Amino acid sequence: MQSKRKRRMRCPNCSSLDTKQNGKRKLTPVSFDRRSKRDVQRYKCKQCKKTFIKRREKHKHYTKTFMLEVARMHVEERMSYRVISKRLRERYSIKITPGRLCSIVNEIASNVKGSRQIKEELQPKWEGYLIVDDKYINVKGNK
Repeated sequence: MQSKRKRRMRCPNCSSLDTKQNGKRKLTPVSFDRRSKRDVQRYKCKQCKKTFIKRREKHKHYTKTFMLEVARMHVEERMSYRVISKRLRERYSIKITPGRLCSIVNEIASNVKGSRQIKEELQPKWEGYLIVDDKYINVKGNK
């Protein structure tokens, strides 16, 4: 019978494997409800005496629903980043800069599929006319 060996965490400061668990920390991501908390294990290095935590997603402070709602407000309601920032501060007491809102929207937009990806996945058979803003566009058809 093999004995179970605990895997040691590597210290990010001195790269030592001589570490031990040192309690837990509650992290509260930014969201509309502010109720979702999660525990994160803390570690302490025995050589350099520094504490650290292991994070899977570095700098992930916002929930997915929060990020999607900010992107929806910007795209569908045509709100500027400054107006969104002001509304979040007034309604939910969330202080967030317009620059950070811009990077959140860009992060969500990078995950969106383009027309070429949709075409390759769904393989639609388009024929006839496509009307965009009262203009006819020919799509493999004769007028």
